[in-house]
Amino acid sequence: MLFRSLRFLAHHHQLLEVTRTGPLGVQDAVQQLEGFEAPAGAWEYPLLASRVKDYDPSWLDQLFLSGELVWGRLCPPRRSEEDTPSRAPLTRAMPMALVRREDLSWLLPPDRVSLDAHCRGNARTTLDALSQRGALFLSELKTLTKLLPSHLEESIRELAALGLITADAFAAVRSLTGAMGPNRRRLGAATVAVGRWSRFPGIDLAPTAEPDPRQRDANLESWCRLLLRRYGVVFRDLLARESAAPP
Repeated sequence: MLFRSLRFLAHHHQLLEVTRTGPLGVQDAVQQLEGFEAPAGAWEYPLLASRVKDYDPSWLDQLFLSGELVWGRLCPPRRSEEDTPSRAPLTRAMPMALVRREDLSWLLPPDRVSLDAHCRGNARTTLDALSQRGALFLSELKTLTKLLPSHLEESIRELAALGLITADAFAAVRSLTGAMGPNRRRLGAATVAVGRWSRFPGIDLAPTAEPDPRQRDANLESWCRLLLRRYGVVFRDLLARESAAPP
């Protein structure tokens, strides 16, 4: 029974006979996986590469540079007011989601909270600059914050780990996590000077009050359709793997 279930899931994700290809193939694979928080360093290899024939990282970059996709943490780490400011940087193992921008409004958990108060000094300075000026390149952030390059990079890694910022290029994730491709080849250099950085758009989309019942039902239906697209068959135990899904 377990073998049949695994074979069905592998077929459902086109892992047995890969037919997806090109940017459209990557787009289709992300649609099936969006909202799922996987380790940051695993998104391209093995997740997308196993679903898209002859996977090329530039195909994913195209979708980000066009503004269609965004990466970030749908479920930031839980912290209380008594917790000390975070020191944890974004790592390969840290959970992260790829989502279509147009779906963020219903993918975000209704109880998602911003962790602005848990930033350390340099991270707070960097976040303030992004809040006031919008998307900025690393050189612009350096000028505005007057931080040393090493301190600025450290603050960006901290803010990404808290789910507070994102970048308009997936190359930033490769550089932050030291992502590896086939044959253990590193995909990105250890630098965050890739693309523009901005506040994670979900911060402004997360509801601040109880949603309208009709809107809540529509969001639940969207989640149900997504889970069916992801798994084919949905049952309660699957939700244990879905950190952002409604209960």
